[in-house]
Amino acid sequence: MMLAGGRCGEQRILSEAVLRELGTRPDRRSPAALGWRADPAFNPASLSEKTLSHTGWAGNSLWIDPGRQRYVVVLTNRTGDHEEASKARTELAQRVLQETGI
Repeated sequence: MMLAGGRCGEQRILSEAVLRELGTRPDRRSPAALGWRADPAFNPASLSEKTLSHTGWAGNSLWIDPGRQRYVVVLTNRTGDHEEASKARTELAQRVLQETGI
């Protein structure tokens, strides 16, 4: 739906204004925008600056790139070092994007 401009089939679910808001960071000191990360520093390298992402504490990661019409989901179970796990999930997502040619 987010890659389809807020539509699910013929039904509009989110307006274009809401979609813009989802990617707008109210404060540049924070990477967050209304529940989504909107800072390219947290994205796999092959995704655009329009990418929205969300990560879960236990290891779930989702990146949606409306600019390139791509998405990737990584489901893992994280224990231990949060920074190292976050880096590994992003690297895995990048490898999946590269290998699939998506």
